[in-house]
Amino acid sequence: MLALDYEIDPAFALATWILETGWGKDEGWQTRNNPGGIKCGETYCAFASKDEGLAMMFYTLHQYTHGLISWIGTKTTISEIRNTWNPASDDSTQIYQLMKEIIKS
Repeated sequence: MLALDYEIDPAFALATWILETGWGKDEGWQTRNNPGGIKCGETYCAFASKDEGLAMMFYTLHQYTHGLISWIGTKTTISEIRNTWNPASDDSTQIYQLMKEIIKS
């Protein structure tokens, strides 16, 4: 399971996927298998499969939470991760609310 392999809270990962893909309806997810606006240089990455895209999302989150990207540092809170992932949007509260709903169900 990717969440265990990469030590990422599964509710956080699912909430990120929901927000980033619009419940899987976003064009980036549908046509490029990109679950989170992951960039390859200046453009959005395209992955060979949805599984490959999800693996990259978990890998990237792991990099953020374990300080493995020197210019990002270690991010451990929802706000820190989301503000680094998508600095143009303060969506931490949305992620938190989604996580609460996921955990309840």
